[in-house]
Amino acid sequence: MGSGGKTKAGSITPGSLLNLLRPLAPTLRIKVRLGDLDAVFKPVGTVEGKKQRLQALGYYYEVIAAASANTATEAYTNCLKAKRKAREKAHGTKFANDAALEADLQGEIRKFVVQGGALPAVGNKVNVNLPGALTFSVTNDLGAGGAANGSALPSIRFNDESSLWAGNKALGKIPIIAKVEEQAVDGSWHVSPNRWVHFQLIPPFYDNAGAELNEVKALRKTSEQGTAAAPNPVAGIGPSPYITAAMGFSFVAADPQRYNCHSGRGGKRSLAVSPNAFDALPAAAFPGMTAPKASPRPNAAEAQTNAKGEAGVLFLPARIGGDVYRLRIFVDPIGIRGSDGTGAGAVVFETGQFEVNKNILWSRNLVKPLPALPPRNTARGVQARLSILGYDVGKTDGLFLGRSQAALTAFQANNAPALPQNGNMNDAPTQAALDAAYNAYLTQCGPPLGAVVFATVTAQFQQMNCTMDSTPAQATPVMKASEYRAAIRWARSQANTTQGTFGLSQQYNINVMIEDTFDTPHLFSAIHPAYYNRIRGVGVPAAAAGASGNYPSYYGDLQSLIYAENGLLQLFLRYITGDSSVASPPTANLTRYSTPGLTVVRILSASQLMFAPNQPGQVQLPARNALTGASGLATKERACAVFYGSTLYVNWPYKGDGLTKNTMHEMGHTLYLRHHRTRPGGLHNAASFPEDHDGRDNCLMGYIFCEGEYCGKCHLKIRGWDVSKMPPY
Repeated sequence: MGSGGKTKAGSITPGSLLNLLRPLAPTLRIKVRLGDLDAVFKPVGTVEGKKQRLQALGYYYEVIAAASANTATEAYTNCLKAKRKAREKAHGTKFANDAALEADLQGEIRKFVVQGGALPAVGNKVNVNLPGALTFSVTNDLGAGGAANGSALPSIRFNDESSLWAGNKALGKIPIIAKVEEQAVDGSWHVSPNRWVHFQLIPPFYDNAGAELNEVKALRKTSEQGTAAAPNPVAGIGPSPYITAAMGFSFVAADPQRYNCHSGRGGKRSLAVSPNAFDALPAAAFPGMTAPKASPRPNAAEAQTNAKGEAGVLFLPARIGGDVYRLRIFVDPIGIRGSDGTGAGAVVFETGQFEVNKNILWSRNLVKPLPALPPRNTARGVQARLSILGYDVGKTDGLFLGRSQAALTAFQANNAPALPQNGNMNDAPTQAALDAAYNAYLTQCGPPLGAVVFATVTAQFQQMNCTMDSTPAQATPVMKASEYRAAIRWARSQANTTQGTFGLSQQYNINVMIEDTFDTPHLFSAIHPAYYNRIRGVGVPAAAAGASGNYPSYYGDLQSLIYAENGLLQLFLRYITGDSSVASPPTANLTRYSTPGLTVVRILSASQLMFAPNQPGQVQLPARNALTGASGLATKERACAVFYGSTLYVNWPYKGDGLTKNTMHEMGHTLYLRHHRTRPGGLHNAASFPEDHDGRDNCLMGYIFCEGEYCGKCHLKIRGWDVSKMPPY
């Protein structure tokens, strides 16, 4: 039978009439179907069964450990809740009960793991969808790991993905069942037991050699090696030549997997087909099926049909995005005559192509809007602007008294051209100058915030054999004040109890130090240290003014407090990704797996430290460094923060849309991609940071003028290759 179960030429074998000494072989036919994709999972009514299905659908990334497989962790309950919401939205109605949700999960598995839930017809291709949004676990995963300059870095992503697969035995397993029938003298068809059915890998493009490597050939073949002022695209460099060279490792032209990832790079090419590509079906889910064994035919396994005339295998493609497979399934021998599944008289079924695809869910793209301040000629408006610029106005309450007057007088003294130093909020030139200073600060940050071009992100990940599902991210609303305040309050309360781990110079009341004011350009808005000293509370030491009187330790500690491991930034993002609320705050069991996909939070600035004015009585920082001036940071919470407004991205190092491409840069970090070299003398230049990239290309993961695309080695790393085993090519 051909694809779709229809008889095709060569699928029926008549008995031989030319050799009377040979017994007649019956007329046979073969039908092949995709087995129940859901049947390879644990029972859906168990926690482990739902964990496995959520993971296969790309909604859950916690490793399923045997000892805790049926433990309903906070990460699991959060991801199950997210999946329920997504499916209910898709259906337009709520599930009546848990059983309805479980049945829906099963139905989705049957359509998702193999795209469309059917075998590909000859000439067609379907995706084998696997989870691809595994994210790094500790900040050091993005570092050198102790490796010497120029040497291979640890394959942390590959190893972590291996652990994920080891914990979920159902991932990527495809049951394929063949049924052999024979024709009786009266023309009726009956099952044919005890037939040997061979399941063979064949070259995916043997019938269309011109299409081989089309996807790789279409990738970028030049590398921008110039500058914005003098572009210089160099030919022969880029993902296309790099990946082509990588595929050539231990190349054997006759191998049907010849362009798949080699076992020496983490794939399955060169491994014995049985049991690495074809294994036994689970006995409980597929009773009565005989176990396959290695076939005498090349690249094949064979299994004998049972009393129902059925034989089957569990097809196990490698977990490497972009690997392509095609199957020939045939009866051998037919009577006493051997068959290789080709030629006249073969009883054979061929499939189209199976291509492994990594599914990446982008759950949230949350934007903290620009501040909406009161008019510049009101008391609250003047106070708000002074506070954002770092002056001590005390409480922003609309009562423009001594403290606010002193702050305004300090601003008048710092302003150029000079203003009357009278602290008069009704002075029109002062109002205009203060508003101009505030807008100049925003201009430094780069407002307006702008919009990420989702099509650009989707297209780039598609080149890496990944489906970037950004539908939820595109529907994510602008951050609400209530959500922001709840996250800030929780983050600062946690940091207040763990501040001894941040390397601060002294103890603080962080609940007082960090405001929860929404209408600022900052994610973390710290109050003036003099104001802090007035309201810090009993038993907490005062912030020291220092020799300069400008509280340098206070601002240095603020930097540590925000960016330290498990500091405010990570805590804030943990709250957001955990889908937390005041009624349901994160617990100690909340992990980075608590969001089903990637989260991006966009804010104009991280804090006052991003552009510290360093004027008397204002925010002080000796020099803006890689942390305080960062355009974004990826965290172990499966999230990243992206700073600055869109106007600052116009002349970004990458060609085209700087905002979108910087978002892709931070997303890359979240997915384990390390920095590439940057401009000489930069933080991550080639002299101080080992390479984890195509050394000839300029990659998006660096900060140097380039196309703003990932290099070939990044492609392979995201696809699942063990890139530590690869030379630079």
